[in-house]
Amino acid sequence: MTDILSIGGNSLKNNQSALAVVSNNIANVNTEGYVRQELDIKENKPSRNGTVFLGSGAIASGVKRAYDSLIEASLRSSNTDLSGQTPLIDFTNRLIDIMGGEKASLTPALDEFFGSFKALSQDPSSLTRRNQTLSEAKNLASRFNELGNQFEAIDRETKTQLDYKVSQFNTLSDQLLTVNKKLSRQSDITRQPPDLLNTRDKILADMSQLLRISVREEANGSVSASIGSASNSVDFITKGTKKDIGLDYAIGKIPASASLVLDPFGNSSSLTGLSGGEIGGTLQFRLSMLEPSWNELNAISSSIALEVNNTMAGGMDLYGQKGVALFDIPRSYVADLSMTNSNVGVKISVTKELPQNNNSLEFIFDKANSRWVISDLTTGQKYTSKGASSASVNGLRISFSGSPVDGDVARINSFDSAAKNMVVLYDDAKKIAAAELFGVKNAATNLSSVRAKVSVFTNDGSVPDNSLEKIISNNLNVSAGVNISHSTIEPKATLQAGLKDVVLSLKKDRTSELNLQVFTKEGRHLFGTGNLTETNKSTMLTQENGFQAGLTYSDAYLNNSSSYMGYDWKMGVVGKSATAIDSEGNKLVAKEAFIKSAGIPKIDGPSVIVPANSLKLNGNAMTELSVANGSSLSASAVVAWLNSNISSSSLTGSMTATAKNEIIIPASDIDFSGNTLVINGATVNVGSVTDMTGLINQINAQTSSTNTVEARLGANGGLVLSNAGFQVETINVGTLSSYTGLSISDGSTTITPTVPGSGFPSVDALVTAIQAATNYANLNFTVSKAANGSDIEYTWKTQGSQSATATYAAAGVTDESISLGGSADPKTITFSGGSNLFTQVSGENQASVILTASRASGDTSDKEISLTLGKTGSADILNNLGFNTSLYLGGVLEEELIVFGTGSTDGTSTSDDTGKIFGKFASSQTDPLSIRGRTTNFEFITDSQYRIIDSKSGTVLAERSYDGSGEVQYGAIKLALDQPPLKGDIFSVDGNQTGLGSNENAIRVAGLESKDVFGNDQNFFQAYLSILTSAGNLSNKATVAKEALEVVYDQAVQTKDQLAGVNLDEEAANLIRFQQAYQASARVMQTANTLFDSLLRIG
Repeated sequence: MTDILSIGGNSLKNNQSALAVVSNNIANVNTEGYVRQELDIKENKPSRNGTVFLGSGAIASGVKRAYDSLIEASLRSSNTDLSGQTPLIDFTNRLIDIMGGEKASLTPALDEFFGSFKALSQDPSSLTRRNQTLSEAKNLASRFNELGNQFEAIDRETKTQLDYKVSQFNTLSDQLLTVNKKLSRQSDITRQPPDLLNTRDKILADMSQLLRISVREEANGSVSASIGSASNSVDFITKGTKKDIGLDYAIGKIPASASLVLDPFGNSSSLTGLSGGEIGGTLQFRLSMLEPSWNELNAISSSIALEVNNTMAGGMDLYGQKGVALFDIPRSYVADLSMTNSNVGVKISVTKELPQNNNSLEFIFDKANSRWVISDLTTGQKYTSKGASSASVNGLRISFSGSPVDGDVARINSFDSAAKNMVVLYDDAKKIAAAELFGVKNAATNLSSVRAKVSVFTNDGSVPDNSLEKIISNNLNVSAGVNISHSTIEPKATLQAGLKDVVLSLKKDRTSELNLQVFTKEGRHLFGTGNLTETNKSTMLTQENGFQAGLTYSDAYLNNSSSYMGYDWKMGVVGKSATAIDSEGNKLVAKEAFIKSAGIPKIDGPSVIVPANSLKLNGNAMTELSVANGSSLSASAVVAWLNSNISSSSLTGSMTATAKNEIIIPASDIDFSGNTLVINGATVNVGSVTDMTGLINQINAQTSSTNTVEARLGANGGLVLSNAGFQVETINVGTLSSYTGLSISDGSTTITPTVPGSGFPSVDALVTAIQAATNYANLNFTVSKAANGSDIEYTWKTQGSQSATATYAAAGVTDESISLGGSADPKTITFSGGSNLFTQVSGENQASVILTASRASGDTSDKEISLTLGKTGSADILNNLGFNTSLYLGGVLEEELIVFGTGSTDGTSTSDDTGKIFGKFASSQTDPLSIRGRTTNFEFITDSQYRIIDSKSGTVLAERSYDGSGEVQYGAIKLALDQPPLKGDIFSVDGNQTGLGSNENAIRVAGLESKDVFGNDQNFFQAYLSILTSAGNLSNKATVAKEALEVVYDQAVQTKDQLAGVNLDEEAANLIRFQQAYQASARVMQTANTLFDSLLRIG
């Protein structure tokens, strides 16, 4: 009886609970995320009665959810795939609408722009048409600006959406973490509240709509979640911990590449390869459509500006000037103030166009000093501002507003935004270069009917590896020189057009036969030696070495200063004066013109030192200088030869030649611990010398007997030893034993040495008596024994030739005599072996020759002294005179020159033919179109040979063979001939000053409309349409994908609904079923009660 009651009671409760569960399902039929629930009823354990097992009814173990993790994962995945297509389609269609719309589309603007140049070509002098062309240029720039602004708006919108969606994802992560913590209170999922599990699934579903996630479910229902697919995922939720996601944008470009990062404020890591979800779809749009489309739009804008500007530069405006750029595309600058803690604002402006404008800058505010500490993040350089309100760096001016606080950090970055920033540079329509820069005329005597057309030729502007700037330091000190050796295989240097005031020097030993050879690219031999062999020429003048093909060698201008185009170019030795203005505004000579040799080398005769006409003095051919047999070359001989040429060239009064022996010894080369110094045979007492003053005094005291060396303090505390030439007069003393009296005078002071009664026994006794005479020290010369041992010498104390008259009168004899006007030849300064005071100077040091300009009092004009090569001259000849050979190129080089270093051309050149080159130069901007300022004639001397001649100077710039191609190019001139020319034909090219109204360049600009600018036959129109085509293809592809994914998603939803959704029909049937079961259970209870009552009555 008890069993019946128990079974009935449990059944009643179970069915009552089942009815409650069904009712709850029905009540939540429209609740989002609700999962249908079922009462989990199990058979109760049966009881044993003897050998019989009797059932004991059923028991409800709990309420379970109609849940399948695989179905849920499939639904999340399909939701991710589908939701990723929506932003991709929406934003791509926005892009299509913008680029294809009438207001912003580029196509009509391009049509009108190029069409305006076509119209201008029909009447290029018309200001009306010019103004229309300028207006269409501005309209084109405005269209680009509008497109750039629209792209920027989409960029901002996608950034805003990404920021919002990422924030939404992080909020859902927080919610999921909270649910996880609640779920962790139970160890088994069956004990978890169903609504809590529903909340968990709803959060995961919402997250999957934003980003692809993978989920791992624990036994208690808590989950770990990762971003990405299972094979390539990164955890962001793990039990009780979570990591946020963030966005990272690349700096320095627009649009900035965007990427997701995990744990952005901790140990951040990049999340790559993500797709799907609204975040993934937006990122995919930026990556696959916005960035490439914007870049292509900017490329179109930049290309149009470049092509049009280049074409403008090749034309002439109505002012007769070379065309200037029509468009400009300045960079954009942006300030990152995310690391400031104040209201500081930043304004950026460009004060000077520099490459450094593009460098990234960081500003940190130093409140203590009220300044900004600036770091150039590109170069690493540091700067500080003068105040807190502004800073100037890298050609930028940065103005700060507000009140910055200590430690505020602002970063400045720049980026290209060509479309948005495109502008027209001028409003004067006359500046539109519609005409041709060059004009060409056929000579009236031409025999052919050739029609010639001329256009501008531009080279690639590349700088060769052996350009002068790359191979030498800009320093005229020989210590900065570069060693070179002879070679006819490859040039030693290329002097690029644009170099200014070049000086290139060669220093070599006397044994070296190295010479510099200077050519134009057309084979004009300008400087060097005239003895090159045909083999030398064929080896040197090749295209590989930078020369023009088909050239003809010419030495017509060899070593002929100013003959080539009238340029101020020379090779040899040149000295120029320099003037200055004093404080009162008067002009004065700051430095006199001079040239100075090194020590004159000791060359024994017989020898020709300088062949006749091999050198020029201020442009005048010089006579031969030779050394006779038994003699050696001396400074006095060179001076005499120079002064002779000065006289014969009518240069007397313009310059003088002198000799001087001067040695400059730096203080660092003097070792005061040394104890030996012998100069010209005189031993200097240096044992107690400890400083420069003491050394100078000792040298001057010890050498005073011969007065051949003077010591003085030089610049920077160094020592100067000189012997610039002391006039020496020789006295034949006659019969010394007959002397009864003696009188010596320098013209102002007279002395009377004491004469012994029997005369002088020797020359030494005579010299001693003279030096002991009263007032000897007041004489302007010293007296010493002559080198021959039998005479005496007067050596004047002041350098140079003397005008005073010296006398020597001995009483009692008639055979004495004096050689007046003796030589002022500077003597060799020799440091004898064993001298250890000077660490870097030893041996013989010969005198130098100096040519110095002369001028009358008050003359402040510019002077120049030049000793240059003649036609047969060489560096070897100048080397004989102690001079280095230098190339002087005054002004700006308008064409490229090629320099070789050659040795002996007779086949005996050796490895000793080496030297050093060094020099200085300035850099300048050269205008390749400067040739427009003159007339250049192309003259055919045969049917297959032509010359290029500068009409004004008559310079033959080139002589070439004609290849019959119909095209001739020289410099910036490109001449096209429609048929073969004949001998005598001349085509003259000038700056087209009579053709201001011509239309050639306008036609060229109009022709850019169909130019293949981007390859694959893509012009500007096709490039623009390709952006639209790509956008349309992506949109169509995404639309098709979305339609397919909607089917997949609907199937996943249907599958879940079949399992977990509330079906009212089913629930109504269950309601009836459980109601009937409840009623039946109640009958069981009623039957049990009836039986129980009957038993009670029986009892």
